Formats: sequence, structure tokens, C-alpha cells
Amino acid sequence: MQPLSVFGKSIVHSKGGGACAGMRCGMVFTEIAVSVNKKKVLDFLNCYEDSSLYEDIAEEYEAIREKVFAVIRPRAAAAIGEERAWVLLTLGDGVSELIKALFDAGDYMGGMLADAIADQSLFSADRSVAEQLRTVCADRKIGVVRRYDAPGNMPMEKQAEILARTEGERLLGVGITSGLMFDPVKSMGYILELTDDPTIYRAEHDCSRCNAQNCGMRTCAYAE
Repeated sequence: MQPLSVFGKSIVHSKGGGACAGMRCGMVFTEIAVSVNKKKVLDFLNCYEDSSLYEDIAEEYEAIREKVFAVIRPRAAAAIGEERAWVLLTLGDGVSELIKALFDAGDYMGGMLADAIADQSLFSADRSVAEQLRTVCADRKIGVVRRYDAPGNMPMEKQAEILARTEGERLLGVGITSGLMFDPVKSMGYILELTDDPTIYRAEHDCSRCNAQNCGMRTCAYAE
């Protein structure tokens, strides 16, 4: 596991002023810890220690990781309502530009490494934001009973709702394509179902509920 890198400075604010005293609250997270696991990245690329190319690819990994960490800007926005919370997270467009530049230059292995490192960084940032939201929920004496991600257990159309609720375009510079994909690509959004029971907290991504069965970030089988 690589050491944690923390990006930015935390900002939490209420949309209507004050300190989120009411039931409706908006916030931005910019102090987000990110880590990547070298073995998982290389395994995802089918590069194992017994491979003749392992040493060369492992060495390039270190250089590409530094390039990725130099351009990612992890930020998240959340809007908390009475029964739902909407969360949007992005690494910014710098890493997408880096990946494209590597492929355009003919460095296909570098491009694949950067893409895999960015994906793992996004999932790591997601876990960091989930932990910060745990504190927010505890302070408000609420819990999370379920998380909804598209396309696993939520229709893609909900992505536009997430963008609107979080004011993602204004706060994070995130847009949405005609195919309902977030732009920049290395972004994710989800909806949380809230409960009055603060002892329940299920805000992290649940691979067992996600039907992206070929995802390299998968940690368990899909429970159909």
C-alpha cells in the first residue's frame, strides 16, 4: 500500500448559511486522502512477478503514479435532505488529459497504468469521503441504510439528479454527457437512503450490489 496523500483543504458549508442546523444541508469536501496499491494495479494489468516484463512495468508504475498524483484534484460535494443524500466525487479533468496524452504519444503501457491508478485513486477517495460523511451523519444523529449507484442498483437518469442536487457543475466543474456519464470521466455519484438510526451506516460502495462484473476494482462477487 502506498502512503496516503491528502489533497487540498477541507471546506464544509451550508447552502442556506449558518452551520447546517436545518435538515437540508450542502457541503464540499476537498481534504481527501488517496492511496493506491501497486500490486492491485499491476494485477489488474495482468502483470505478475513471474512475468519477463514485470521489472520494467513496475519501474514505470512509480513514474506514472507520480504524474497521476501531480494532476488529480479530488473534490466532492454532498447535499443532505430529509430522506436522501446526494454525493458527487471527481478527480478533475487533469488526469483524463494525462491519460490521453500518454496514449497519443504512443506510451500505451503508461496510459494503461495511469488509467488503472486513477480508477483506484477514485475508489480510495470515495472511501475517504464516506468516512467524512460518517462524521457529518453522527453530528446530525442520522444514519445511512443503503447506497444507490448507477447502473448497478440505480437508473442512469439519476446521475443528472445527483449533479443538480449537489450543484456539481458550479462547485466541482463536473458536467454530464448525452449518455448520462459524468464529465470528467474519473468522477462518480451516488444517492444515500437515510435513517433516523445513527447506529446504521452503509455509505460505502457495495460490490455485491453492483452488476459491473468485469470491474477491476471488484472486491466480492455480484449477488444476483
